[in-house]
Amino acid sequence: MKNSVAVMLLLMQSILCFAQRTADDYLKNAPLELKKDACTLTKEETDKFIETLQTYNESMYNDIQQRLEKYQKVDDMGANTEDAFKVMGKITNLSTKYFEKYYCLTLLCKDLPDLLSGEEIAKATGSAEKIKTLVQFQNDVLSGKANEKDNPDWRKDLTAAENEFCAILSPKYKKVLADDLAEVILILPECRKLGSYIFSGGAEASEIEALNTAYNYLEKYRTNIFLGKSYSMTF
Repeated sequence: MKNSVAVMLLLMQSILCFAQRTADDYLKNAPLELKKDACTLTKEETDKFIETLQTYNESMYNDIQQRLEKYQKVDDMGANTEDAFKVMGKITNLSTKYFEKYYCLTLLCKDLPDLLSGEEIAKATGSAEKIKTLVQFQNDVLSGKANEKDNPDWRKDLTAAENEFCAILSPKYKKVLADDLAEVILILPECRKLGSYIFSGGAEASEIEALNTAYNYLEKYRTNIFLGKSYSMTF
């Protein structure tokens, strides 16, 4: 009986501590560090990293949902309405700024030369074209349309092209995500202010909007950090 009570108390304490975590806590403790260069990670290592972060993000999502169930939205923000829309605009602008860079990297655009130079675009495009050709050759070999003897070095050439493409794009995605994180951290206080306008219930309720912003960032990180290893979206 005593053991059961102790377990219940420990569980309740854990739930309470979990519910009181802030967006800053989640960002600080998120498993974002890569043990080695993204380009050198195997598929198994990449999948494990993504799975670990996904599990972490799911726990954060559950925290947000619990708070949404616990706290009510206010019926009218009253005098805070104008300020609330200003903060929403800042959050939207932050997202727009990130995706402008994201799409530029994905499409190898020339619109942001400080992010991606003309020389880098040319090299990445050339690597992507080599990869596409060599992957097609691989498929033709497997289907019997081509003979491996026609290009005995195709595996070596494919690896070299993939490494060159990744060496150019992977650091770019990493930097864009790092820059976005810095801006997300700066905007969290305003997200909390917005949360205080939208929800009633004190600090824990006000944290909801900050948690949403941090969660959206961590999901972007999960889905975008390894895009430099992929060439398919450039076609």
